Amino acid sequence: MKKFVGQPSSQLEAKLGQPNERVHDRQGGEIWNYIARQQSRRLEQENHVVTGAYNTTDKATTWNLSRAGVNTTVRSFYVNHDGIVYRYKWREE
Repeated sequence: MKKFVGQPSSQLEAKLGQPNERVHDRQGGEIWNYIARQQSRRLEQENHVVTGAYNTTDKATTWNLSRAGVNTTVRSFYVNHDGIVYRYKWREE
């Protein structure tokens, strides 16, 4: 995506379409954010201890639980007042 830096924003829009949001950058330009969300399953790092039921000794059984989550990827393109992309930033949440 860094290939768009130095290019007109019209090329960015032709390739990726309309951004999900446009924010003013306080320098006369805009920040175009392309946001993608994807569901995933995350393995919980904490161990949950269950005692009793299937336990025939005094030892505890440890279980790792997984939970559904959403990964969000944000690709931000900084467009100056002349319509030229001058910076690219990527982050995942």
